[in-house]
Amino acid sequence: MAYGKICFLIFLIIPFTITLSWISTYIKGKVAKILLKALIYILNIVLAVCLFVNECIDLTSLLFGLLALIVSLPVSIYSIGYSVRRGYGAKLPLLIDVFALSMTYAFIAPNILLFAASWTIAELIGFSLISLGEEHEGRHAFASRRFLLISVLTFEITVFTLIYVSVFILVGAIASIYGLIDALLKPFWVLERYKVNVPLFILPFLLVGFITKSAIIPLHFWLPEAHSVAPSPASALLSGIMTAMGVYGLIRIFDIIVIDFTQVALALIILSILSIIYGGLQSYVQRDCKRLLAYSTIAGTGFSVMILGLYTLDHNEILYVALITSVMAHALYKSALFLNAGLIELTYGTRNLDMVGGYIRVYSTSTIASLIALFSLIGLPPTMGFISKLYAILAILSGNISEALKITVLIGVVLAIALSTLIGLRYARIYLGKLPEDARKSIIKDRSILYSELALSILNIASIVVLYMVAAGISIELTTVLVLLSLPIIIIFTYVLITISKRFLV
Repeated sequence: MAYGKICFLIFLIIPFTITLSWISTYIKGKVAKILLKALIYILNIVLAVCLFVNECIDLTSLLFGLLALIVSLPVSIYSIGYSVRRGYGAKLPLLIDVFALSMTYAFIAPNILLFAASWTIAELIGFSLISLGEEHEGRHAFASRRFLLISVLTFEITVFTLIYVSVFILVGAIASIYGLIDALLKPFWVLERYKVNVPLFILPFLLVGFITKSAIIPLHFWLPEAHSVAPSPASALLSGIMTAMGVYGLIRIFDIIVIDFTQVALALIILSILSIIYGGLQSYVQRDCKRLLAYSTIAGTGFSVMILGLYTLDHNEILYVALITSVMAHALYKSALFLNAGLIELTYGTRNLDMVGGYIRVYSTSTIASLIALFSLIGLPPTMGFISKLYAILAILSGNISEALKITVLIGVVLAIALSTLIGLRYARIYLGKLPEDARKSIIKDRSILYSELALSILNIASIVVLYMVAAGISIELTTVLVLLSLPIIIIFTYVLITISKRFLV
């Protein structure tokens, strides 16, 4: 299919799917709403695959785009029941869909112009969702303004710099073939063929927006308040998908420029390790469950950017898989946990972990889902989080890098695992203890809420099958190690889940 026809297809599907989302707000039946939402996301999955098959986007865009769509569908379904119980009305589910789709279009954008437009829309919708949460809770517009000034402004600096590089520098190499304006409409993989040297003074402007979006120290301070004050479905997407946009943007920048990456990579690795330490420790001391998850996002994205920094120095298949799986794992478990935090708030009327107990006695399904998410956070098999950390360790040990750098990054991985374990144990306290009387009167039995969280967690485990297939293509020995490490934990975990279901099934 011609590239022009593909672009026309994109501009046709975008308003069509958003219109379907708008129509779903007026449909009375919940089943009909869910089916219509499923149709919206399936259409966009088909679009992403179509773009990839016709070589308009590359594998990286496809993986990030599919991840956004797969995570966003359960979150969108969850928002239906959540918005009714929290008094947001029909506005929240519509904003969630537009937010999710705009981020998806940024990932699968076949050119810089659509990438910039989609990302900007996503930023503005994100600002609206944070403002909606502040208004609903009667807070001052502090978090939303900080998000607008820091996150949005830095991205605009980066995207205009990217356009400048593409038009006035990169186009010098391809002007004779495509022309000035046409260069901005070409796929990223075409631009990657014409890598150019970028002046050192331009580099900070190219990176600042994406580093801010990844919430890497010292540009992290906008995230905790923004993610904790937003409605829980919005928090799930802000933490699970929008931070992944920062990692995606960094990948794109490193693909189209030529520079001595040694110093840049070292800086990213050091800042990422600091983010892991800061985010992990701050998360552990929080009492508000959403702030706990928000700070752990800083640590989670720090881990991904640390692997990306290493990947810029040592391009190999195992390290690429470690990078992609770390982003996928974080998106899946963090989205599930933010949905879980929303259910806690609906049931207990508070987000204070010290006032929440006996969760397992009323929500066996949600407990199973959140346990899987916590296992992935920590990095236990058979979850995606385990795969990402194992691949990272194997890639570091076998990588073509200095011993000092290997030791540094291994320390970062160990810190990420240790701090994630502390965070997981801290969060797991909600399952134990005595159930407050008020909570018994507020038990949620809405399946669209309970099963949305479970769907995300099941994806966290189901995706491991794909990773085994990938590992087999890289190394049969690696696949054997994965299976042997996973089997005992799978058996124990299955027994625990069966026990929970029998004793506490609601």
